[in-house]
Amino acid sequence: MKHTIAIIGSGLMGCGIALVFSLHGHPVQLFGRSAKSLENAEKTITKELALLVEADLYQSACARAGRELITFHTVMAEAVSKAIMVIECVPEKMELKQALFSELDALCDPSVILASNTSVMSITEIATRTEHKERVIGTHFWNPAYLLPLVEVVATVHALPEIIEKTMELMRSVGKHPIHVKKDVPGFVATRMQHALWREAFHILNEGIADAKTIDEAVRYSFG
Repeated sequence: MKHTIAIIGSGLMGCGIALVFSLHGHPVQLFGRSAKSLENAEKTITKELALLVEADLYQSACARAGRELITFHTVMAEAVSKAIMVIECVPEKMELKQALFSELDALCDPSVILASNTSVMSITEIATRTEHKERVIGTHFWNPAYLLPLVEVVATVHALPEIIEKTMELMRSVGKHPIHVKKDVPGFVATRMQHALWREAFHILNEGIADAKTIDEAVRYSFG
């Protein structure tokens, strides 16, 4: 069954996530602040589709069909209409996200899942101003979203188990590999491990144990 997905934010991640769903047959309603931002988003999507076709990952007909399923909106109410899930992809500013989720909470039926693509911020804190906190979760896609399979589905103490499972199922249906992050901690799972590796790499460099090239080779030719 195909569902309408709303994406709030027309930057790189918003465009990438829009492609994830549209290329699997889901209508996508993409919201941007202005006509100019949506014009840029349309150019980005067209370019990324061309790259996918050039790499033989999708046929031209499939890419065209995916593009046709994406509509562009500057009115929030229009963008979220008919959507079963709204995914936020705005800049990493807490005040901005809190205000947005408060607006979305008022606009959307309580059955609509409200998700944030933040990579580090507390989902619980983002949901502070919402009335229906049980339907606010994290869905952290990795860039480029249409290529990297991981999606971190982040629960809060308020999130209903059925909301998490429904989200996991939807992510699997579009070729993603979702993981259930049971506690809302900064950086979730993958980003925390990534930063731990970065910290240790700089420690090894600063201690003179190895130079940067050697550290890079140690990663590249072992666990990747």
